Amino acid sequence: MLTLGPAANLHLINIDVSPTLVWSPNGQRLAFVSGDTDIYTVNADGSQLTKQFAGDACKAANFAIAWFSNSQKLLFARSCDSFTSDTPGSQSVYTSDASGIKGTKLVRNLQVGEYPPKTEISSEFYLSPDGQQVAFVKDKNIYKMNADGSGMTKLTKSPGEYISGGSQLVWSPDRTKIAFLFGAYPKQQIYTINADGTNLKNLTNNPQNEVYNVKIFWFPDSSSIACYYNKPRDSVGEKQDIYLLDINPDKAKNLTQKPTIYNEISWSPDGQLIAFVAGKFTHQKLYTINADGNQLNQLATRL
Repeated sequence: MLTLGPAANLHLINIDVSPTLVWSPNGQRLAFVSGDTDIYTVNADGSQLTKQFAGDACKAANFAIAWFSNSQKLLFARSCDSFTSDTPGSQSVYTSDASGIKGTKLVRNLQVGEYPPKTEISSEFYLSPDGQQVAFVKDKNIYKMNADGSGMTKLTKSPGEYISGGSQLVWSPDRTKIAFLFGAYPKQQIYTINADGTNLKNLTNNPQNEVYNVKIFWFPDSSSIACYYNKPRDSVGEKQDIYLLDINPDKAKNLTQKPTIYNEISWSPDGQLIAFVAGKFTHQKLYTINADGNQLNQLATRL
């Protein structure tokens, strides 16, 4: 439950268990998902609570939200049961001038899923941090388009398994690169490609490694990536370590050297520290570690 301040007349809004909650670039407004259906914005002081989108219920609903750099517009995507049933789901992307439901416009609504496959795209929509562009997988290639649906461009040169195993397309903070897992699952490698389709690069180059439960987190200045992935022959992802992957020159460093289950990595704004959760679900603890791998500090037991 999210409780807003007096200026919002004590409105109580139910938010889903893992809410999508995004600050505007100027720090004055928040956008968030309520339940599985609606998107709201609110000022940081609790005033001007505004519904931007009211959707109908759908199975396995999932949202992504990005603010435009001017803090005046939103780009958001909604996924409905894309991959878990025999009936088709949908991927939809919208723009909003943040003035309310009348200012929200559907840009694209594409079918995905179904068995046998009759899909228009084969992934969710992945939004650039500035809300200007959208990346997705179509015909086993990575594509991008502008927020208004124009300029659809194929970035990769040959078809392949770009998001198998539950991986994602992850935009760099400066919007110039996209990171992703590539290869036949589970023997996948971490790659990057420039947002204009140039400079496809393999950062891990370990064909024997099998990845499970891998996530990618960009360094704030877009020069490197923190990720956790498992040791060889760990088929359930319980013997992982956090690695730092430099883009130029491309090299990898094992930061933790303490195989366990990792989750929820977050970079400090200055890029000096990495915070993360480690341990099995019932024994998770919160840590920080320096970006050079030194000074591992336990902050708290996660209750």
